[in-house]
Amino acid sequence: MKIYDDSKTFIVNSRIETVVGEVKDIMAKASPYSDIKKLPDLLDNYSILYTTMLTEMEVPVQAVITEARQRVNDDLENKECKNLFSKQVADRFDELEEKASSCNNVATLQNIKVEADALKVRFLNEISKEEARLIAGKEPVKPADDGKGGEHEPPKSKVKTYKTVSIKTINTEATWRIETEADVDQYVETLKDRLKQQIKDDVILNVEF
Repeated sequence: MKIYDDSKTFIVNSRIETVVGEVKDIMAKASPYSDIKKLPDLLDNYSILYTTMLTEMEVPVQAVITEARQRVNDDLENKECKNLFSKQVADRFDELEEKASSCNNVATLQNIKVEADALKVRFLNEISKEEARLIAGKEPVKPADDGKGGEHEPPKSKVKTYKTVSIKTINTEATWRIETEADVDQYVETLKDRLKQQIKDDVILNVEF
């Protein structure tokens, strides 16, 4: 019942709710002794219904993990730092998949989608930073003529870096309620302002949806 209470916001199943109601009625009685014999069948029924629902809800969660893993692997392909990150990416996303497979709590299961998105963004930023470092280390520095027959080191050109953010961190509203064109303009302007706040010199912003 504790697991159910933690997850009931995400559970829309009248059969489960009915069984839970009967179990809680027995638990709430001051003298439940004559009804205790009903509990094994009720709990078996609950277990079957809950497990079936959990299995169905796991499918889209695993799909989110797979999509996030693929996005990171696609970005890592042909990168100088691929060997450094390949195992880390595989291990961390394997952990998430196992966590989803073994989870017995609907609320925790739903939160794994948020973890997958956060892990994707983290890896994309780490890969971008490491790749820039490796490329900068390989670029030869050619001395420039100082105009007096001597040579000096040319000024280093600024290198643009990539920063990845999730759209969820930009658009914090879970729902847009739109009745008029003015509502559309208001939401778009708010989104535009938040995107502008992310803009920095020499940074290319990648927004992940």
